[in-house]
Amino acid sequence: MSSSLSAALVDLIQQSFEGRNRWHAPLLALVEDLTPAQALWRPAPDRKCIWEIVRHVIFWRQYLLGYVKGQAAPDVDANNWTLPSETGEQAWHAELERLRRVQQDLVAWFAGREPEDLLAPDKQGLHARFLLEAGIACHDSYHAGQFATLRALMGLPPVE
Repeated sequence: MSSSLSAALVDLIQQSFEGRNRWHAPLLALVEDLTPAQALWRPAPDRKCIWEIVRHVIFWRQYLLGYVKGQAAPDVDANNWTLPSETGEQAWHAELERLRRVQQDLVAWFAGREPEDLLAPDKQGLHARFLLEAGIACHDSYHAGQFATLRALMGLPPVE
């Protein structure tokens, strides 16, 4: 059964990802029109590229879902701050599809959350479950800002 709190979480994650929020351009819109070369572009040799950040976003969404469902966490070294061995057009589109799928998985998870579970205090009396789950939208917003900045540095038009 869905609650108003779980519906709010669904809205929050969808607005951050797809748009209609007041804070930043949609996360997906900031990356979906890029070419592989643009996704791999770095402002300096020791800086991250958009593709690495996309993989990082995917990793932490998968990590969150695994954690809250009591499943094994994905391998940090395999997908967090890494590039795939293949970086062509097909690989970039596959990465974007992974991002869309993990978005669907998050929405499905949030849609079924009960307020009693989300707001249950942890051992320190904090609402850790809610803060952890809603916090993924804050994480996404931070990286959306990075995407927008990297796009600007490449001379690409802003995404509204």
